[in-house]
Amino acid sequence: DIAYEKENAIDIIDDAIKAGKAPEEDLEAFELVADKDGLELWTNFTNGEIKVVEKDTGNIWYSNPVDRANAKLPVRKPMINAQLHVKFFNIEKKEPVDQEFNNYGDSILKGCMEYEKLADGSGVKFKFGFPIANVYIPVQYSIVDGAFQAEIVTEEIEGVGTYPYAILDI
Repeated sequence: DIAYEKENAIDIIDDAIKAGKAPEEDLEAFELVADKDGLELWTNFTNGEIKVVEKDTGNIWYSNPVDRANAKLPVRKPMINAQLHVKFFNIEKKEPVDQEFNNYGDSILKGCMEYEKLADGSGVKFKFGFPIANVYIPVQYSIVDGAFQAEIVTEEIEGVGTYPYAILDI
């Protein structure tokens, strides 16, 4: 079973995580993981956030709102801190679970995120563990043929232990 809190889990609270900084302040939080075909892919290994820089124009695309720490949006902060939202199905009850889960509140804050840089230098793969369902969901970010690519690596979704939930929607 995935432990609800890993032994050396990062002690994070919503406002303490390095995220949501202004673009000029975020260099310390991000690490360059790929530089090819005119694009740079940067990753924050603390919270799973990524950014893509188009080198010719300087345009930057972020996976999450940049100033979300001060955002006045009608959404809960864990939702805008997340990159992945998941719905589960309760197999025993034969019904969907009412709550929607996300990789920030239900994986990262519980110390259940792992990552690895891709061997070919094209990007990074995160594995987000969801203790509620005893499942790891891998998400890979890379630069392929001059374009940014984000994919859920479905053939590598890994269940551990037993639990009455199945993935309904990602």
